[in-house]
Amino acid sequence: MPGWDGTAKTSGSGLLKSTTGKPEGPYEDVQPEERLGDEIDASLFEDDNGTVHFLWHSGKIARMKPGMSGLAEPYRWLRCSAPDPDPKHHCDLCTKIFGADSFDHVGYEGMFLFKANGRYYLSCADACDGRYSCYVATATDLRGPFSARYEAIPNGGHNTFFQDAASRWWSTFFGPPWFERPAILPIRFDAEGKVTTLRHQSGGGTS
Repeated sequence: MPGWDGTAKTSGSGLLKSTTGKPEGPYEDVQPEERLGDEIDASLFEDDNGTVHFLWHSGKIARMKPGMSGLAEPYRWLRCSAPDPDPKHHCDLCTKIFGADSFDHVGYEGMFLFKANGRYYLSCADACDGRYSCYVATATDLRGPFSARYEAIPNGGHNTFFQDAASRWWSTFFGPPWFERPAILPIRFDAEGKVTTLRHQSGGGTS
């Protein structure tokens, strides 16, 4: 839930768990006395060994306890190994979140993590020359180091990546031309393993 009074104490993320194991619930708060994350935009990532991680906001991640009953460790911040110091590639909020001279973040909101092609793909939304876009950085180890970020989906930030029953990859997003409305598009991996869209990959312009 976002808070707008300028303090981190009024925002946070939680997690509801079905008490029956069925999608219709009913649901209960796994940590009702305290928020799990200190900011918004939470999601879950399950690694190959079955370990589940809670992640949120702009690169914060923490391993969860067995049974998903809370966080098993303090969070850490996943960052890029190479900074992107171009101010046109950052939202105005970046300086408030990371500091005036910090450019090693993937983005400022909408963190999501998935694994494909033997790599971890970390995505966040950020501004790029006025576009609200999806930035991605990759690593071969969950702890990093993560690569320099790149603009993977122009005009399509705040993403969830998934495969369908035919093993095709997709990304949800919201942004132009549908502001704050959900949308979906197919994505591909180029020869270097980078996330790209069909139009972006074929040279037909940005999405």
